[in-house]
Amino acid sequence: MVSPTLLLASLLSFAFLSGLIGIRFKRGVAYILPIVFAVTLGLLIYMSRGVLDGGFLQGFTGGERPPYSINLVLTPFSLLILFLVHTLSFLLSIHLLIRGVPEPATKFVPLFILNILGVSSIILTGDLFNLFVFLEILSISSVSLIGFMRDGKGLEGGLKYLIVGGVGSSLYLLAVIILYKYTGTLNMADVGMRIGEVPEGMRRFVMLLIIAGLGVEAEIFPFNMWVPDAYQGADTRVTTLLASITSKAGMFGLVRVLFTVLGAGMNILLYLGVITFVISELMALKTKNIKRVLAYSSMGQAGLAMIAFGINTAASIAAGMLLMINHAVSKFVMFGSIEVLTDRFGLDDIKGIGLKSPVPAWSFLLATLSLLGFPFFIGFWVKLNLIFSLKPYLLVPVLLIFAVEIAYYTRILWTMFSGEAKMGKTLAGSSAVLLIGVVIVIALAFVYPYILNLSVKGTSELLFRGLYIYRVLGGGL
Repeated sequence: MVSPTLLLASLLSFAFLSGLIGIRFKRGVAYILPIVFAVTLGLLIYMSRGVLDGGFLQGFTGGERPPYSINLVLTPFSLLILFLVHTLSFLLSIHLLIRGVPEPATKFVPLFILNILGVSSIILTGDLFNLFVFLEILSISSVSLIGFMRDGKGLEGGLKYLIVGGVGSSLYLLAVIILYKYTGTLNMADVGMRIGEVPEGMRRFVMLLIIAGLGVEAEIFPFNMWVPDAYQGADTRVTTLLASITSKAGMFGLVRVLFTVLGAGMNILLYLGVITFVISELMALKTKNIKRVLAYSSMGQAGLAMIAFGINTAASIAAGMLLMINHAVSKFVMFGSIEVLTDRFGLDDIKGIGLKSPVPAWSFLLATLSLLGFPFFIGFWVKLNLIFSLKPYLLVPVLLIFAVEIAYYTRILWTMFSGEAKMGKTLAGSSAVLLIGVVIVIALAFVYPYILNLSVKGTSELLFRGLYIYRVLGGGL
C-alpha cells in the first residue's frame, strides 16, 4: 500500500522541479501544474481503497510507530477533504493554463504547488509541531501569492495577512510548547491520550490559544479581519485558490486539534461560529465590491461550518464536512466566473454583463443557488440537515441570516442580468473549465448519498476520539 508520505513528497518534488524547468523553459513551466495534480489525484484514488472501508492509512519515519516517529494519517475525514482540494487544484491549474498564469510564471507555479503542499500537509499530519511547520509553509506561500502582482491593494492585503497570521502562528506554537511541557510528546494521538495530565485551567488556556492561532486560517471571528482586503487585493485567480482551497486547511486543522487532541472547545467553536456567521453576512449585505462580498460570504460560510461542528452531533458534524465541500466548489465556480466576466468589481461594473457573457454568468448563478441551498442542489440537503441539528435558540437567528444571504446574492444576480453592460471580457476556453465546475456542482446532488456515507465515517473519528488514538498508536490500521 502506498504511504501518504508519497503524496507530500510528490508535491515537494514538483515544486522544486518547476523551479528548475523554469530556468530553461519559462513559457512551458505552467504545463507542469495539471500534471502535478493528475499525479496526486491518482495517488489519492489508489490510497483510498483501504480508507473507504473505514480504515486508516498511516506513514511514519524511521521505521518506528508513533509516538516515536513523525506520522501522517489518512482517515475518512482527511480523504474527503483531500479529494476536494486536489480535484479543485487540478481544475484551477487548467483554468490557469487557459487564462494565463500570472507572470513571472517561474515564481508563481512553485508558490502555487507549495500552497497546496501546505494545505495537504496540515490535513495529513499527526504531529502538533509539524502542523505549525506546515502552517508556516501555507502562510508564506499565501502571502506571496496575495501580493504577487505587486500592486497597492495586493501588498496591503498580503501585509495584513502576514501580521495577523504571524500572531496566530505564535499563539499556536505557545499552545504546543505548553502541551509538550505537560505530556512530553507532540504526537496528536499521544497528546490526546495524555491530555488528562494537563491541569484543567491550563487546558482551557491552551484551547483558547489554539482557537486563536488556527482561527486565522479558518477565517472565524475575530481573527478574520484580513480576509476582505486579501481577497480584494489579490489577483482573482489567487482569490479563487484562497476561497475554495486554502481556507479548508485552517478549518480542518482547527477541528482536528479540538476534537482529537483536546476533546473540548466545541461550545466556544459554536458561539464563535454564530458571531462569524452573523457579522460576516451583515457586512456582505452593505458591501458593493463583488470580491469583498464574496469574501464576507466565505467568512460567513466558515462560521456556518463551525456552528455545525460546534453542535457536536453526528448529523451536525457530517453537515459541517459537507458545508466545506459545497462552499469550496461553489466559490471555485463563482470566483472563476467573475474572473472571466470582468476586470472591475463594483456592482455598477457588472450591470447587464450576464446578458453579454451568458456561460460564466449562468455558471455564477447555478453555483450561487447551490451555496444558498436551493432545492435540487447539494446545498439544500446540507442546510436542511444543519437546520434539523440546530439548538432551538439558534434556529430563528440562523434562518434570518439565511434570508440576508439570499438578499445580497439576489441583488448581485439582478444587477448581472439586467440593464445594458458597460464592459465585459470573456475567453472562450475558460468557459469549458467553468462548465466542468458547474457539472460538479450539479453532480454533487446526485452523489450526495456516497459523499454522506464517507462523511459519516469521518464523523466517527471525531465523535469517538479514542478510535483515532487507538488506530494511530498501534491498535491496527
